[in-house]
Formats: sequence, C-alpha cells, structure tokens
Amino acid sequence: MLWVGNIGSGVGEAELNAEFGRFGKIENIRILHNKFCAFVNFDIESNAQRAKKALNGAILGGQYIVVNYRKVGER
Repeated sequence: MLWVGNIGSGVGEAELNAEFGRFGKIENIRILHNKFCAFVNFDIESNAQRAKKALNGAILGGQYIVVNYRKVGER
C-alpha cells in the first residue's frame, strides 16, 4: 500500500485512480482530506513500486505530492 502525502482538498478518487491506475490494477483508494493524504492499494507489489518511483514529487491538483510506502500502524 502506498501513502500519498500533500493531497489538496480538490483531489478526489477519480484523479488518484487516473494517475496511479496507469501502473496497474488498484484494489482501493482511501482519501483522508483532513490529513492531506491518501492510501492507494495495488493488487501487485511491483506495480506499487513503479508508481512510487514515477509519481513521487509529481504535481497532482496543483501541488507536489509525496509517495512512499505505508508505515506500520497507519490506517
């Protein structure tokens, strides 16, 4: 599962699915606008790795996003 930080309030599931879905099938997306982040879960780990490498530091919704692996204990 990937953690996506610096998500703007205008970014929704459709935008995240369009950007991250280019790298493979997404099982689910969870957005926490109050924490300015989202979680993107791929069906295959290698797809998550490719998405992380390509999208970390990309612009989404007019803001630079941070993409990393979910830390243990995060929901």
